[in-house]
Amino acid sequence: MSPPPSSSLPSASTSPLPLFSRFSDQVSVSQSVTETRKPHRAIDIAVAGGIVSLLIALILPTLNSRDIRLPTVTRGLVDHLRLARAGAARRETHLRVTFHTNAYAIEQLQDSDGDGIWEPDGKVPAWHVFLPPTIMIGVTVDSTVEFDARGLVSAASQNGAATPVTVKLTDSQTKQSTVIEILPSGKVQRL
Repeated sequence: MSPPPSSSLPSASTSPLPLFSRFSDQVSVSQSVTETRKPHRAIDIAVAGGIVSLLIALILPTLNSRDIRLPTVTRGLVDHLRLARAGAARRETHLRVTFHTNAYAIEQLQDSDGDGIWEPDGKVPAWHVFLPPTIMIGVTVDSTVEFDARGLVSAASQNGAATPVTVKLTDSQTKQSTVIEILPSGKVQRL
């Protein structure tokens, strides 16, 4: 006997071919879409909940911003002093930081005539940083710190003495204060 002829049409037990079973696929597609929507909704809700909780965690500390004002200003001043020191060494020039009650200024100096006296460079404007009105700067030794071309505190800015410069920041609203010390080596540290 010869084998039965094979049919090119799919049998009921096998899955239909896409070209021949246009209507039978719609039923299976609609079932798979409804089955997959449930997990996506749960994932969407979990992601939305995570985003909302992250936003709350980020906003919560700023609700009482006066408690974080002094640490933020202190960190900014320390960073600016370190950048001034690094900039002076990198550019092989002098940078001077002048402290005022509610602000400080950073300016580049030049010795254009070579006499050893460093004066403000007219080509580069001074950079002024204004503090919040409740933050006050108190300098116990001098109101100016000058970093030389090696990143050291220039003795000329300290009246010839190599002593550390102490800068005290005080918040008049919270009555808190922090102290920053600038060593003759140019190192800036928080006390």
